[in-house]
Amino acid sequence: MNKNLIEGYLKMCFPCGNINAALCEVWTEDELLIPIWIGRGKHTKQELNNAAQLAIDIFEDMFLGYLEPLYALINHWDTRRDIYMFNQFKRLNEGNYEVWESFDETHEVQREQILIKTTLDNIHYQNIMRKFVERDYDETPDLITSRIHFIHPKKHTCFLYFDSMVYVASHNPTSLISYYHKYFHLLGRRNRTEFERHIINQ
Repeated sequence: MNKNLIEGYLKMCFPCGNINAALCEVWTEDELLIPIWIGRGKHTKQELNNAAQLAIDIFEDMFLGYLEPLYALINHWDTRRDIYMFNQFKRLNEGNYEVWESFDETHEVQREQILIKTTLDNIHYQNIMRKFVERDYDETPDLITSRIHFIHPKKHTCFLYFDSMVYVASHNPTSLISYYHKYFHLLGRRNRTEFERHIINQ
């Protein structure tokens, strides 16, 4: 795998992002924020399953049926590898993933980052979403020490679950219209307004 080629692609499609940033940011001004938050306090297993299923549904809207390689960027809070998340990717070898560290100047620590090129059938993405949701409501959240950007290289879109929120991002807001309509009832007023403004300004 050629990290430089992938980094070049990400810079082209997500020019506001920085693969070498402390949290391996893949960022664009055009994004939808779809809340998965189900409130504070104790929750039943069914409530957690329902929240995880929403994240899974959004992920599948983007990737299900796509048979070609996609990219996953795993970034850690520190250099302690998130073994659970790493193990959700099958058939890894030196040719399809790369590991490096970057220095977080704010917190003055090194952070490990992993770039993976793989296919959907080699990702236990349902496990990933469920564990992220559980982490949000667990009393020991540090057991999971990463977040993951999933990049669709044909649609030029990015999926990120983080802090009870799904971020669906693209360098072209028209690519997000279908998500906007499907999940309109979940979007906050501010997010709706900002997205509509981007569409009008195209």
